[in-house]
Amino acid sequence: MGSLFARRAAPGPLSENTDLYDYFETAAFFENRPEQAAELGEQLFAVWQADMELMNGGIAQLLLNGSGDLAEEAVSGFKNFGLPEIGALLAEAFEAIHPDAVPQDTEERRRWISEALGGAADFRELMSMLNEHMRGYNSRFYRLRQAIDAEHDGQGYLWRICSAIEKRRELLFSSRLH
Repeated sequence: MGSLFARRAAPGPLSENTDLYDYFETAAFFENRPEQAAELGEQLFAVWQADMELMNGGIAQLLLNGSGDLAEEAVSGFKNFGLPEIGALLAEAFEAIHPDAVPQDTEERRRWISEALGGAADFRELMSMLNEHMRGYNSRFYRLRQAIDAEHDGQGYLWRICSAIEKRRELLFSSRLH
């Protein structure tokens, strides 16, 4: 697995003052971990990023921004961290754009989407075309997210992720790294 996070130097040990985005974006969290733990860590980060993009601007925002670099990892992450319905919905939405895997490079992904949708003159037009193409998927996502949130006294989304993390705690956070 070639982690995208190996690009930057580690920011130092994790503490209450650590910016989690900076921490997860570096190799610090992933280096010297068993491959499965690194993969799950990357998926968890992808879920966090994807959810922020989806809740802010939908699938188009996820795919057209840098967070889309981990779109495929987000699909796997949603499935592995207690939200398989969201993972399945995103996989279906991505398939509706193009049957191939979502490119990890932002510019390549934008070209890929533009070509799949018939070409766009500029970024604004591409965003508009993709928003229109994803309208039904976005509606389904927001309804699904609302239903999940309604579980466990309004904490269903976080409860599911935290439960999945707890089940993998030893693997994800073990001090006995290989």
